[in-house]
Amino acid sequence: MKQDLKWWSDNIYTQKRKFNRGNPQVIIQTDASKLGWGAVLNEQKIGSRWSNDEKDNHINCLELLAVYYALKSFKDDLNTVENVKILTDNTTAVSYINSMGGIKSIECNRIARKIWIWCIEHQIWLIATHIPGKLNTKADYQSRNFNDQIEWQLNKNNFEKHDRTLCKEDYKRQGRRAVCGTTLANPTMVCSSNETVNKQSICYQSKQKAIDSTIQGHSSSFRKDIEFDGMSDIRNRLQNRGISEKTSTIIMASWRSGTQKQYKTYIKKWFIFCLERKEDKFHTSVELVLEFLTYLFECGLSYSALNSARSALSAFGLTFDNVPVGKHPLVIRFLKGVYHLRPTVHNDVNIWDVSIVLRLLRRLSPVADISVKDLTLKLVMLIALTNATRSQSIHLLKLSNMQKQKDCFRFKIFDLLKQSRPGYKNPEVILKSFPPDRRLCVYLVLKEYLKRTVDIRSEEDSLILSYIKPHKKVSCSTISRWIKSIMCRAGIDTSIF
Repeated sequence: MKQDLKWWSDNIYTQKRKFNRGNPQVIIQTDASKLGWGAVLNEQKIGSRWSNDEKDNHINCLELLAVYYALKSFKDDLNTVENVKILTDNTTAVSYINSMGGIKSIECNRIARKIWIWCIEHQIWLIATHIPGKLNTKADYQSRNFNDQIEWQLNKNNFEKHDRTLCKEDYKRQGRRAVCGTTLANPTMVCSSNETVNKQSICYQSKQKAIDSTIQGHSSSFRKDIEFDGMSDIRNRLQNRGISEKTSTIIMASWRSGTQKQYKTYIKKWFIFCLERKEDKFHTSVELVLEFLTYLFECGLSYSALNSARSALSAFGLTFDNVPVGKHPLVIRFLKGVYHLRPTVHNDVNIWDVSIVLRLLRRLSPVADISVKDLTLKLVMLIALTNATRSQSIHLLKLSNMQKQKDCFRFKIFDLLKQSRPGYKNPEVILKSFPPDRRLCVYLVLKEYLKRTVDIRSEEDSLILSYIKPHKKVSCSTISRWIKSIMCRAGIDTSIF
């Protein structure tokens, strides 16, 4: 602060600001999410995940950081540019950039100051303009979608210890964002040859063999810092067998996203297990697989978890004597032993009293007088009770698949459900009227809900919307949380259900 005041004292009579600096020569679109940041300059696209220190910042700070990293990333394209326009969908970021800081947020002011110091050093004049979020889709995509094959980093301490062994180049990158160790951003910004681009990016393909061969000789703590993406390795193994990319994509779709996430965990553990023992993770023996499962057992994993690990290794393509690892007699016998030593314990079934919740729902009447929040929660709870549906089914209800009849609403679900399988037809969700007690009539509650949300719905097709702005569709987990909150308000101990 003292330095800033001194600058004003020395320069206030000599400084001037132009009213018109002409049209911007370059326009950069930026966006930030809780996952990472993204930016687009013409046909060039870039994005990266947040570091552990950055991801907990307020979204306004993240939007400003996205601008800062975008400018540094596109530095080579701005060498001969004087005027740059930033398009961002965050009005706070626009204000802090155009005002060269602000007083409401110290952190936002600090980042805005960094942006302008960088611009002054590179003789760039910056102007920010707001762009609606629905028009900022390219930058938004870059802030949420990353290539896990090249989006990785090494532990900072271990990298500093081993950087001379791994790479003899100077990785003091001046333009790209500096993260501990070696970090690559969007693959469109990475070269495909052995050359570096202004010492700012490293070709993943050209370094991978050197890294793979080097890590074999280092400590286990160093190897554990390397991130693996198991499902990508499954895809690569399919393509190495001569299966086309399109066919591989169809095969990969056979595993649901939840299953893929579960498999990644165990395939990563398998990779680390093999690296620590200097074993080939692709061509191994059934004895090593049994040792791996024993290691997981000693770590306290349950029979169910070990079964998932077995399935993950089978999906990975490990076979012995032309038999998938999961069906090998020794592996099957091992799992039976695990079940006998650590049998699955079934919890006692607790049943909560529905009448307690119904009393609360009756009090939320008449529906025309309650808030949108209470109306939404009441509707979600009544749908769950009257149809015994999962929160996933409620999440997938859409107006385009709704049919209104005299005494009921019918919803068809065409999306995949948890219980979906070939030959299985998703059941309809039918919301019937309940004349005996209008306070619990889901038909009347839905009619009121549709009436109250018509002005805030815009083009949103999902039935259930968030009761807070911007009133978008909600996730499956949000619906589960709403149901739980109603139960808590009714006085039910949700910790045991």
